[in-house]
Amino acid sequence: MLPVPTFLRLIRAETLKELFEKTPRGVSSAFNAEGVYLLRLVGGRWRVVGAYGVGEKALGLRLPLEWVPPEGPIPLPGPLAFSPDGRERPGYGLKRGDFALLLEGVSSLDPDGEELLTVLLEVVVLRAQRLVSLQILDFILAFGKRLRMGGSLERELKEALTELLAHTGFGAGALFLREGEICRLLVVGGEFPPEYLLYHQRHSVGCREGAGRLLWESPDGVAVIPDYQEYPHALPEVKRMGLRTTVQLLLSWAGQPYGVLALGSFGQKVEMEPELKRLLLVARDELEAYLERRFQVEGTLEAIAAILERLDYETEGHMRRVSELAVLLGERVGVEDLEGLRMGAYLHDLGKL
Repeated sequence: MLPVPTFLRLIRAETLKELFEKTPRGVSSAFNAEGVYLLRLVGGRWRVVGAYGVGEKALGLRLPLEWVPPEGPIPLPGPLAFSPDGRERPGYGLKRGDFALLLEGVSSLDPDGEELLTVLLEVVVLRAQRLVSLQILDFILAFGKRLRMGGSLERELKEALTELLAHTGFGAGALFLREGEICRLLVVGGEFPPEYLLYHQRHSVGCREGAGRLLWESPDGVAVIPDYQEYPHALPEVKRMGLRTTVQLLLSWAGQPYGVLALGSFGQKVEMEPELKRLLLVARDELEAYLERRFQVEGTLEAIAAILERLDYETEGHMRRVSELAVLLGERVGVEDLEGLRMGAYLHDLGKL
């Protein structure tokens, strides 16, 4: 039996994928098991996220909804109630939180073995939590940088969507702003079918239509549709475009919903892992805080511009156009602080007040 330090070296991993690959191999070596399964609770169902030995064929397997990991000695036919290679073997199981380790071909463990298996599984749980936390921290830094790069609201949001897609595996993202009962498309990122954008340009889509119906009924303001092709309230036009997995998050300010963050995949489904939902919730918090600050600044600048135009200019929207042209010129000549330039353009005639 391998000592704990040796096993710790085996599972030293930089990603969850690497952790899930190394753990079963290390456990198999430590306990001379014929097969090892590492399971994780995902979306209410247990899934084999790591496997080694005779269990390798079960990698990715989803167990039935009512199935729970057996603990302690497992009688025939074995840990999963069947054996991937057709041979029935006894086993041993242990569960901690959303993770479980099942050993095949090991009928019992002495007290030292039980203690070692417990320590190993707890190390896996802690390492997984740390990797998720580091992943989210890395995302927050990159996402926040994209939101504060300077420039127009649409440009910053598009850059932020691009960063979000890179961390989630979704192919397309969009932001909608609520106008009464209509949700209008504000900005998109990633790759959409061309007809998707045309559809939203030509149609006014209600906030409670399609995926929005599930979203606005959700208590936490999050709606996940694993396969839009099987969703009973799918918009026929969007369904024909090949939308598969979609997740939508409600954006609110002072308790009032004002928009929707939507991510989607066209063609292939995306697995909603627990860490992915956590990351999306963090993204929503960051986005709401950014938009709140941005809307407050925009409102103040527009109020000042309106007063200046009334006092000194006949053309409505003059200050806004000056600001937009200043940013375009700044981009061409390489100005780094485009946001400062934009605000300065709004305020360049402030002395006239």
